[in-house]
Parts: sequence; structure tokens; C-alpha cells
Amino acid sequence: MIRNFIKKFTQNFLLLLSTIFILLFFFNFILIHFSHKQKIPRQLAGSLPNYYFSFYPDTYEKDKLKKYTAILGDSLAQGSGDGYLSSKYDYSFAHHLHNKTGLNFLNFARGGYGSISSVSNFERIFKMSKNSFFQSSLEIPEKFIFFFSEGNDLTDNFDQYTKFQSAIPIKEYVNTQIERNLKNSEDKIVEQNIPIIFFLKKVIFTDLIRYIKKIDNYSSFVIETTKIFNKISGHAVSLSQDEINSLDLNKFKNFEKKVQPLESAANELNSKEILISLEIFFESINYLNKKYKDAEIIVIYLPSPVSSYEWEEPITIWSNYISKNKLGFLKTSNEQNNYNRKFITENILKFCNKKNFQFLDVSEFVRNKGNQNLLHGPIDMEHLNHYGYKVVSKYIFDNIKLK
Repeated sequence: MIRNFIKKFTQNFLLLLSTIFILLFFFNFILIHFSHKQKIPRQLAGSLPNYYFSFYPDTYEKDKLKKYTAILGDSLAQGSGDGYLSSKYDYSFAHHLHNKTGLNFLNFARGGYGSISSVSNFERIFKMSKNSFFQSSLEIPEKFIFFFSEGNDLTDNFDQYTKFQSAIPIKEYVNTQIERNLKNSEDKIVEQNIPIIFFLKKVIFTDLIRYIKKIDNYSSFVIETTKIFNKISGHAVSLSQDEINSLDLNKFKNFEKKVQPLESAANELNSKEILISLEIFFESINYLNKKYKDAEIIVIYLPSPVSSYEWEEPITIWSNYISKNKLGFLKTSNEQNNYNRKFITENILKFCNKKNFQFLDVSEFVRNKGNQNLLHGPIDMEHLNHYGYKVVSKYIFDNIKLK
């Protein structure tokens, strides 16, 4: 009798495991399929493993992906802003450039990335694609478009350099950090091929637990449940509609609490510190150029919100560097900010001319357009809005040779 019980229990247990395995395999296949080309709801896309987020935007033709342009940079290059938050389909530079050229664009940019992290993320995903069981490995890109954001790229570069390796030469530091980042990602093969586990972990153990903690009565249950449904449907924004309606766009420069503090042209750094940060950026590009000699490199300079408009003074500025180093909010002027911006762009132009890279500074175009229309916000004033990405993409298309 005991023997029959053990036999039956073992059979049922194996049947359960087989069922779980089959269901896991099925839903894993479904997730991989729907993670591509914006098939998954916008706000759930943030729960995808990093590898799959490069294939989420509908900016390429899957059957023609042997030829593509790789986009590198931070949240602006990635497409953060009102368009993303409000579920606009073409929320990024890559979308508009893909629509105008018919070329394939894969986005390796991520929020908060500095120059080294940008290169590391491309290298990581390119390398991981060789180990994929479910899709073809990536070829070397025809072009790299490296978007340089003056808002935080410089401060992030300098902060990381002084924190870790300021005693060694910058070239050695950059190469060492990139290789270290790649070594730390060698264990991602399971996450890459079984993303359903990590997706469910993020949704259940992060989003669901956060949801449960916020519920203490019926009213909070209704509010938080509504937010969940809005998130699943892709209609979550960072401000309520009443808050958005309260913003007077014609006087947005006066909204100290709503709009400022903002990121600037690295006004928290002096000229020597800016040059160190720029050298890290240049060596990161040199790493790519040396490794992928046949790939063309294009550098596009993106102004910060402070550089995009003429502000009432004093201008309150903020950055992660200021926050980490407990400097408090700093004040600057339009004149000082413009001086920094020109100092930065002149050095990048000199580097690109020496290396024979295409370079485009969109600052003056953005300032001219900003006199006519608001190119940032009103939900997210740190990033371009849908209209901003659209008009700047057209300017890039008109002034950069992409084909």
C-alpha cells in the first residue's frame, strides 16, 4: 500500500513538473515573441530583461536585420519623455529616423548611462546574441550613432572616474572598465534564453509587492488598482491630468517648483574636469572604432533643458553628481551655461574632425525651435517631448548622411 502511494505520488509529482516545464516553455516563447517591435504593453516593457529591451522598439525589419545602425547613449537617446509616458508609438529618435530612411535601428541606449556604460551595453548585447537559442545573432552594425547628452554624460563620466580609477591613465581606465563590465555579464545566458522567469520576478516581486504595501483601505485599493490597469494598458504618466492642465506653457519658465531644478551644460564642473570627462567619452568611442574599423561612427550633441531655452535668472540646476556629492542645488546664468556648452562642443568637434567622424550639434536648432514651441515636457521636463523628438529627428535626417 505504501509502495503504491509512493509510486502514485512520484507519478503525480513528475506530471506536475512536466506541466510546469511545458507551460514555462510556452509562456517563455510567447514573451520572447511579444517582446519585439512593441507588441507588449508599454509599461510592461520596463520589466523585460535588458537584452530584450533593445528589440522592443519598432525601429527595424526583423527579416532584414543583418544591416542596422546601433544607437548608443542615455535616456534621451533611448527615447524617455512625454511620448514614452503617454504611449506614443514613435517616441524616440530611432522611430522617426527609421520611418524617414527605411533603415534598421537598434537602440542600446539606457537611462542613466555614461560613455563607458553605453559602449559596454552594446558589447554585452552583441556578445549575448551569439548565445541566443531563439533568434539570429547580430552582425556588426554598419553605423554607430553616439548621442552625447550634455546634461549628465559629463558629470557621470567624471564622478565614476574619480570614484574608481582616477590614479591610472584614462585610456587604461576606460578599456579596463568596459572589459570588467563584460566579464560581469557572462552569467546572463539563462536570463537571455529564459526571460519569463526574470520578467515574472520583476512583475510579481517588485510591482505586486509594492502594490500590496500601498493598500490599507478600500479607497487606496481602488486608486492603486486603477494605476495597475493603467500601467498594463500603457497609459501611465508621472503627473495627473489636473497637474498637467495647471501648467501654463506660455509661462513655464516661471514655474520654479514645477520645472526647475534642471540639468545644464555641466555647470557643476570646471574646465579641467570637463576635459577629463570628454577624454573618457573620446576613449570610449576609440574603443569602438578600434574594434569595429568598418563601422562608421556618428556623434550627435544633445543640449540640456537649460541650454534649450533662454531662462529667467538665476537658474537652478541639478544632476546626479550634485546629489551624490551633497552639493545642494546650484545656481547658474544663461551666459555661463552657453560658455560651457560652446567649450564642450568645440572640443568634441575637434575630436571628430581629427577622426573623420560625422558630428552634428543640434543646440542652436533646438533653441530656435524652443522660441516657438515647447520641446520638453510638460510631464517630463528633463527629456524631449513627442514633438521635440520629431523635429530634432528631421534636423538630423536633413544634416547627417545616414545612407
